[in-house]
Amino acid sequence: MILYKLSFWGALYTFFNILQNAQSLSSNAARPTTYNYFAFGSNMALATMESLRNITPLASTAAVLPGHRLAFNVPGMPFIEPSWASIEPIDSEGISNSNKNHLVHGVLYKLTEKDFVTVCQSEGVPLSYTLHRCQPIPYIGDNEKAGWDTYQKTLTESNNNNKRKDASKQNVLGSVPAYTLRAGRTEWRKGKDIPPSSSYMRVLVRGAREFCVDDDYICMLEKIPTGRTLIGGGVAGAMLGMAEASRKR
Repeated sequence: MILYKLSFWGALYTFFNILQNAQSLSSNAARPTTYNYFAFGSNMALATMESLRNITPLASTAAVLPGHRLAFNVPGMPFIEPSWASIEPIDSEGISNSNKNHLVHGVLYKLTEKDFVTVCQSEGVPLSYTLHRCQPIPYIGDNEKAGWDTYQKTLTESNNNNKRKDASKQNVLGSVPAYTLRAGRTEWRKGKDIPPSSSYMRVLVRGAREFCVDDDYICMLEKIPTGRTLIGGGVAGAMLGMAEASRKR
């Protein structure tokens, strides 16, 4: 409980520090601050960012994050949207550089400080999620396994240059300091994954395809078991569709 409280207040301090800085952007327009944000869930879809969040990324590219796994441990609304995606670091002793399940693929966005705060607010930071520092590696190329090839190449180069010892340290040549989102409560992180809705998963797959994420990873997303819902497989896709339609008016 003490560790959770420390984690919560640390996340709360970080978030409001960012919020305070964003509110003073007008007085620092000459040198605006930007943030790198690694998206692994529905925010991979550009339409989620632009139409649903009203965010215009400054730049975006597919990227891979070593030493983590994709999780569905943030509770949503039972029988409507049962869960939301998160990522969990893998214990350093359990990491295998040859295990594709020890990598999370996603989209690395460059955002203005104001837009980064919007992401945090829309995702429920620091209650549903907490900010998590990470070092994703941008894809080199866009072939069917560009992410895996990029990771293996940077891993080899890093080892040859004695820049890293194992994946848990994430000191990989070519990696980019960024923020991502992790489940906000310790019990969620330690608990079992909750099967997401099929509608939500279709949004994830849409975003992954849009940014040419590795074929193997997309197949993995498509095979994730989905949970029972009462409304058409979930509402995530419908909400995104309505936001897109509204934006076109």
